[in-house]
Amino acid sequence: MKDRKKLSGNFCIGNIECIRVKRYNGFSFSYPDGRRKDGFIYIDKGKIDYDFALSELGCVELCEGDLIFVPRGYEYTAHYKCDGTAITIVQFDLVLGELPEVLAKPTRLFIPDVARLINEVITHPDSTELGDGRAMYATSKVYELLWKSITALRSSENKLLASKLAPALSDLMINYEKQHPISHYALLCFMSETSFRRAFGEYTGLSPIEYRNKLRIEEADRLIRSKEYTIKEAAEAVGFTNISFFHRVYKNHFGHTPASSK
Repeated sequence: MKDRKKLSGNFCIGNIECIRVKRYNGFSFSYPDGRRKDGFIYIDKGKIDYDFALSELGCVELCEGDLIFVPRGYEYTAHYKCDGTAITIVQFDLVLGELPEVLAKPTRLFIPDVARLINEVITHPDSTELGDGRAMYATSKVYELLWKSITALRSSENKLLASKLAPALSDLMINYEKQHPISHYALLCFMSETSFRRAFGEYTGLSPIEYRNKLRIEEADRLIRSKEYTIKEAAEAVGFTNISFFHRVYKNHFGHTPASSK
């Protein structure tokens, strides 16, 4: 599978702030206009409910060791559920570009070594002190936290897409020589053709036709190399009805003509 998506766009962060908060059971606080910065909230101890009324995440309960990313401007209310509940907030300004789409909404995150990363960020007392390089070190740790979050979220997205597209991918692998229209594959996945094309491109980096041609051309190459098929026979066996088009697709894929493989 080819993944042509970048792990991060062109963005730059700055003005990192680390805030530690400790509250009692029953305390509630609302952000009707959202936070003024993008950031992570880590639960050091206790239990807390976050209610994102306008987000698909809805109401989520977090306990010790849990992590959530909250983009700036998202309305939410926090309800503390235990005495001594403590959280660490690591927030920052986006000074260049935009964060990847996977971080465009409140998102619960699962990162195995998150406690270490949070601790390494907050051990730097003042992000404006540059003399001994501690601010640069802290900033690098926030970037690491962002990178691991983006990677984890995209891995989850890929697994979900793979599950949704599995019927079409299986049919393409088995029946690549068939001239099925795109609507056939979309129907197998219970998706509209537009949604199917978009999801397929996100997952494979290719259009459905490009993916099918890739399967066909690689099988044709195997048949040609076996010496049991002529070039024309191999092309027809895998579903190409236009030999000129076959030659063009073959050369684009392998960088040489079919005759070079004989």
